[in-house]
Amino acid sequence: MMSTSTAPSLITIKSSYRFYFEEPHIEGRSPDPYLASGVACEGFPLNISSVQLVGGSSAFDGRVELRVEERIGTICPNKFDFEDAQVLCKMIGLNASLFNVDYQYSERYPMIRDLRCSGQASHINNCTYTTPNSLISFEKGAVTLLCTECGRVNLSGVMEIYNHTTKKLTVRCHNNRLTYVQYTCENNGSWSYTEECRPVVIQDIHLVIQSQLFLYKGSVELKINDVWGTICDKMLFGAEEETVVCRMITAR
Repeated sequence: MMSTSTAPSLITIKSSYRFYFEEPHIEGRSPDPYLASGVACEGFPLNISSVQLVGGSSAFDGRVELRVEERIGTICPNKFDFEDAQVLCKMIGLNASLFNVDYQYSERYPMIRDLRCSGQASHINNCTYTTPNSLISFEKGAVTLLCTECGRVNLSGVMEIYNHTTKKLTVRCHNNRLTYVQYTCENNGSWSYTEECRPVVIQDIHLVIQSQLFLYKGSVELKINDVWGTICDKMLFGAEEETVVCRMITAR
């Protein structure tokens, strides 16, 4: 856990709104509603008192949670990248090895969104971000990190567990068989392994056309292991991915 005490230096009014109050009920008298005004403010930087990773296999992996004064919240995963992960792991004295997004998490609300770091900063308050207010609809979910003494680990699979004592990372491979491989964080700061996950082989790709007016517009379907399926679009599918898919389809 890392503590800091930085008071907000800039507060801006994001929007204004109106809402109705009712006076407390008094016996023999009907409640009298009246109109009040309110504002939704945005402050930067936040007074972040601690950052911790929770819900993982150790104190060095899990969901990122921020404590701002007496409130605890997450980081909105939109636009989150590895440079942002590097800064967060620096705050707990380690290096970023990998990050992921827990799309199902919705117990706590994001404290910040649109985090943008260069990777060289030592605190996220040296980066840029915005603070959601009640009038903004933001994606549910949270960022999960693995912070270790080693650097980034490139893998084709999903992290299952990291043993901080033995420094072994267990990964479930992306294929049709339930295959697991292990990576070891060595004392020299590099990752070693005896076996890697085999990459997923895409057998075919096509568009399910929604309208005859557009020849190349529709939902993308891939054929893997003789089974057709779609691509999850949860924020990680952007313009670069669209370009690659279109090249694959038009090149056939």
